[in-house]
Amino acid sequence: VASVPEHMGNIGVTYSGLKFVEISPHLRLVGDRNRPLNYQEDVPEGNEAEFLDGYALFNVTLVCRNLPGGMKASLSFRNLFDEEYHTSGEQTEDYDVLGAGRRVTFSVSKLF
Repeated sequence: VASVPEHMGNIGVTYSGLKFVEISPHLRLVGDRNRPLNYQEDVPEGNEAEFLDGYALFNVTLVCRNLPGGMKASLSFRNLFDEEYHTSGEQTEDYDVLGAGRRVTFSVSKLF
């Protein structure tokens, strides 16, 4: 099947041994993928590879819990090492879709 890796995996753990902080590292591994069938019809010069390379993304989330007033705050880093990778989806003129770069999100919530 085009754009679907033969091997894919996720591994993560949450450490909550601290009174106010949880740390959750996560690793996502995606293997090489076949290019879509229509790729063969109009191959851009210099982009003749039959496969899209696999990639590994490292994410980590820090959560501050038990804050005053039932508040909780989290800080998440996605693609922490800013790995350049290509993912499946609607194709561009180069037939590859560039994956999202490093992202940082912060959230605050109130527990009821």
